[in-house]
Order: sequence, then structure tokens, then C-alpha cells
Amino acid sequence: MTRWVIFLLFGLGCAHAPPSAAETLAHFAHALRDGDAEGAYGLLASDYRARVSLEEFRRRLEDNPREAAEAAEALARPAEPVEITARAPYGDGEVVELVREADGFHIRGDVTEFYPQHTPTETLRSFVRAMRRGRYDVVLRFVPRGEREGVTGESLRNAATGDDQDTIATMLIALEAHADEPFEVRGDHASLSYGGGRILRLIQEDGVWRVESPE
Repeated sequence: MTRWVIFLLFGLGCAHAPPSAAETLAHFAHALRDGDAEGAYGLLASDYRARVSLEEFRRRLEDNPREAAEAAEALARPAEPVEITARAPYGDGEVVELVREADGFHIRGDVTEFYPQHTPTETLRSFVRAMRRGRYDVVLRFVPRGEREGVTGESLRNAATGDDQDTIATMLIALEAHADEPFEVRGDHASLSYGGGRILRLIQEDGVWRVESPE
């Protein structure tokens, strides 16, 4: 194969390369600015187009021309460079985020933080996971400072495997069933009703959430 043919094939391949994320954003902004509802709609994700028809999308633009123009202006000049990310669910409710860099996708965050407590939902899932795995040394991290006196990993183990183990097992099942429901957060306190009048209460201390009352 001659160099010319190789060059031609390579050039044809490049000619059909899909637009970058920044180019797509710019095209969308221009379509909004020009009132091209069909062009803007074609750049929307398929799951969005499955929910919202072209007619509905066009009506929204026509009913809100000022907002559409402002959005177009802002999208044409994003405050930060366009960042390409991906999210992949795994395990029992965890999600790992990936970010695209010059040499490909890289995992963002610390996936080796197996029992995170940064949000109420993370704390609920981590608490249940630690209890189910018998990691009572980890469960100790969820005990608020004011309730730790005399509490050890061994004392937690004895409580979880003693006479109340059936009650605790029922509690964990109920918590898992409500793990995707939103917490009510008020300052450094959060609560979640998880059936039967039971309430999971959390308190935020030292930048993490702890289990104030699992009931």
C-alpha cells in the first residue's frame, strides 16, 4: 500500500471523527441562540429525547426566549474547561466516577475508602456493610464521641451476636430497604424514617456523619 493510499484512508477516517465534548456544547449553544430547536434537540441525549418530545422542547424554548438566550450565552462561554466524566455503579449501591484526561479515563476519588461517612447515605450504607461483615472495629467509628465511653469493638460484637441479634438483623434489613431514600438534614443532624415508626438519626462530627440512634 502506497503512502498516498495510507494518507487518504487516514484522512477519510479523521474526516468522520465525532465532535468533541467542547464542540458539541458550542453547537448546542449556537442552536439555542439561533432558535434552532430541532438542531439543539438532536444534540440531547437519547434518554432525554425519550422523555421529552421535539414539540415539547420547542414549546419550552418559545415560551422562554429570554432564558434560552441566557443559557446559550452561558453555555458558549463555560466558566471551566469542559470535563468528560463517566459514572459506573458497582457493589451494593456504590458509584465510581471516572474522568477523562489526556491519556484516557482515570478513576476519581478513593475507591479504597470502603466505609465512607461523608454523606448521610454513605454513612447508612457503610454502617450496614460493617455490621454485616462483622467489622466491629469499623462500627466503632460510627459511634458519636459522647457515647463512646466504655464502648469497644468487642463490646459491639457481643451486643450484635447476643440476645438481640435477631432484632439487629431485622433492623439492618429495614435500613437496606430504605437506603435510597433521602434523609432530612438540619444542620449537623440528619434523620431517616425506615418503617414501623423507626428512625435512623445521624450527627455530623469532625466532618463525618455518625449514627446517633439506629433505633
